[in-house]
Amino acid sequence: MAEKTVRAIGRVHQQVSGIDPDGRPYSATDPTLLAWVHVALIDSMLEAYLRFGTNGPLDADDYVADMAVVGAAMGVLDPPRSQAELDEAFATFLPDLTGSAQVNDVRRFVLAPPLSAPARLGYGVLARAAEDSLQPWASTMLDSPRRSPRAEAANARAASALLTTLQVALVESPARAAARDRLGVSAEHMDALRAERVARSAR
Repeated sequence: MAEKTVRAIGRVHQQVSGIDPDGRPYSATDPTLLAWVHVALIDSMLEAYLRFGTNGPLDADDYVADMAVVGAAMGVLDPPRSQAELDEAFATFLPDLTGSAQVNDVRRFVLAPPLSAPARLGYGVLARAAEDSLQPWASTMLDSPRRSPRAEAANARAASALLTTLQVALVESPARAAARDRLGVSAEHMDALRAERVARSAR
């Protein structure tokens, strides 16, 4: 299933190319751009789990090493294999990062997509939590004003409770089901653990 997914994403990447507004050509198969997407994604996912993860402790080095296997399959050359290597790789891209009108358009869409009123309530909590997780340099680059520590902490608690509830409500992914089967853990046991986490977050 993983190999099939990698091949499908690779076919999509082959169709993504063009010219930046400043005249630079780009292609989704460019090894440097593949590396940036990989590093940014893994950094974001790791930060999100460390803030809001509910499935137990996570070894950051192990996670980065596991995701290096995925990155290499996607065409990333020498992906980072530890948190220290991830931080080092991320730092190499910082001098090339900049804000732009296109970046601001994406930010506005991410923060306020065309959703129904009820959906916007929950989505807004998650969007604000994501924005609060930005490093100060990123907030400055995006002209994203920082909220007070008290407001950030309150929204983080709301986001954590919402994510735990969603985990119970959503259908289990095929990848997670396969992992659960390999570990020999029943779906009922997983459901009981999720319900316990929801109860704890509601206290």
